[in-house]
Amino acid sequence: MRSTALIALLPLLATLATARPHDHHHSHKHDRDHGLQRQRKTLSFGPKHGHASFETIDTPVVPLGIDVGGLVDVDPKEVARAFIAHKIGGNEGESFYLREDTYTDPRTLITHIYARQLINGLEVSDGDINVNIDRDGRVLSWGNSFHPGPAPSAFDLDTSSDETEHVCEQLKTTISAHKAELASLKGDEGAWGFVKAAAEMVLGGLGGERKVTDEAQIRKVRQTLKHAKHHYKAVCKGDVAAASSEKMLAPVDALLALLPRVAVDHDLVEDLDHGDFASTPHHSLKPKAAPAEPPTEVISGPGLAKAGVLSDVPARLMYTQTSTGAPRMVWKLDVEMQHNWYEAYLDVATGELLRIVDWANDLSWDTPTGDNKVEAKKGGKQKPLPSPPKKLEPYTYQIFPWGVNDPLTGNLSVVTKPWDTVASPLGWHVIPTSANPWNAKIPGMNVTGNTTTFYTTVGNNVIAHEDWEGQNNYLLNYRPVNDSMVFAYDYGEADGLAPKEYADMVITQLFYTSNMYHDLLYRLGFDEISGNFQVSNHGLGGKGGDPLIANAQDGSGYNK
Repeated sequence: MRSTALIALLPLLATLATARPHDHHHSHKHDRDHGLQRQRKTLSFGPKHGHASFETIDTPVVPLGIDVGGLVDVDPKEVARAFIAHKIGGNEGESFYLREDTYTDPRTLITHIYARQLINGLEVSDGDINVNIDRDGRVLSWGNSFHPGPAPSAFDLDTSSDETEHVCEQLKTTISAHKAELASLKGDEGAWGFVKAAAEMVLGGLGGERKVTDEAQIRKVRQTLKHAKHHYKAVCKGDVAAASSEKMLAPVDALLALLPRVAVDHDLVEDLDHGDFASTPHHSLKPKAAPAEPPTEVISGPGLAKAGVLSDVPARLMYTQTSTGAPRMVWKLDVEMQHNWYEAYLDVATGELLRIVDWANDLSWDTPTGDNKVEAKKGGKQKPLPSPPKKLEPYTYQIFPWGVNDPLTGNLSVVTKPWDTVASPLGWHVIPTSANPWNAKIPGMNVTGNTTTFYTTVGNNVIAHEDWEGQNNYLLNYRPVNDSMVFAYDYGEADGLAPKEYADMVITQLFYTSNMYHDLLYRLGFDEISGNFQVSNHGLGGKGGDPLIANAQDGSGYNK
């Protein structure tokens, strides 16, 4: 009788479970519960190159036309030129050029050659070949993403690429798949989950075994689904700019076509027009590797700030590949925004967004559960060490040492001169004066002849500081200064202090960890000639002038 009564009430239970009062704040709480309240909007997509390949050559070969007999030194670039020309049926300067980042590894004496494809005298942005050549001039392996088909006509701007339709169909499929996965994961949630649970409780398992909800996976699918919907709205529902009477969009036209897709607030850009921008060609005495490429256009004007763009936008004319057809002529735009740094490729004829990369990325993790849960040390949150003794050696840091990934699972330590003298021969605080990026003296800087010492978190590998405003204005941002070279500060998070109140320790931690990683990668082969990041390369090759800029407590992303 009891079972019969419950079964009769099941439809009513379902109705009651769904008919709750409307809560104006529900959507916000829902987002907070799933970690989405601060999710950054981003776009990143592009064609997949099914023709791309990589080949390891079992018996290394010397290209035809290259004579290495009796030679002590073989020019690997000549070997690469002959090899690439043979493989693609085109010559250097017409079909490809060798990039400047080609280098020889001093440990293995293997030379890594990088080539970029040319079509009609313009670069193909995603057409690359890499060739690896040993000391004897033999090709060991090579990779190729050159467009393999015929080159398009430079004057054929009338046809559409169909790339937008292709991308939108893929996005529809992706969204449908994620919705189905989300429904499967949620399973017993909602009204009928409530009914099923009631049936199981009263009827003793009538509803079958209750599914365990994977909350972490649900959050991941929700985030991915939200990104996919944002992509679809930006790419598939926006108006595509029409080509001008000259059949080719100007750089400002391309930017106007892009901004509605990437702006945080669409209302900020809907009234922008040509009058809000200026485009100026940037001339250089250095010839471009692509012989037909015109001078880079630099877009400026008040419209950039209105759209949330932080700096002038360079625009280059080139080609980019598509999913199915021939490469398309595009404007490549580099757009720096507060939360994104986009590299976008827009069709010069249609304004279609064919490819876009966001160089800003998101790191997220879920709270471990079950067997994977990390237990905190006894006593709960990490307590800071007492204030350090007054007499410590110079170059001392109080930090969570390398290997401690979470303050809850490790202790603060005091370390002195932790650098690797091979990777950082001048230590972490000294650079040659000739390489100093500051024209004027800053707090903690001391120039002594040919060397400049920084009594702060600045050095040859890393420049660390706060970025509370989120503007990346690293030269003048705050960083701790200590004339004794002792960077020992308390970690106040465990005592409930606000982040800014223990910024000195956080900046020191960032400086220490980043330098340790630099030194580790150096030992693994990421050195000067390989393109690592240093102010000065000490005459060991590479370009230099590119230290790591490390922003602590970035105002665009931390919880204030």
